[in-house]
Amino acid sequence: MSYGYSDEFVESAIKECRQKIEKEIIGGTIKKVGNPWRQFGINIAGGFVGALLFAMILAMFSFIGVNDISPVQTGKYFKVEIEKSKTEVMNNDQ
Repeated sequence: MSYGYSDEFVESAIKECRQKIEKEIIGGTIKKVGNPWRQFGINIAGGFVGALLFAMILAMFSFIGVNDISPVQTGKYFKVEIEKSKTEVMNNDQ
């Protein structure tokens, strides 16, 4: 059972809709790829910042490892400093 004009109308509407969708998909894809240099610059900046942070953390750990500061040594150092400051305060009062 064929309706003639209505079948042609439906087919042309479907064809137009398909063309519109194809143009939007292709256009959207081209716009996404549009400026690769901008994305490249962002990637370079991100890599540089990440490398800088890694270098800072690595330097911090190497400083701690080379100086070998233990909590016991730190406590002894502060104890001596506190005793010195107490002695200075007592000598100034007299």
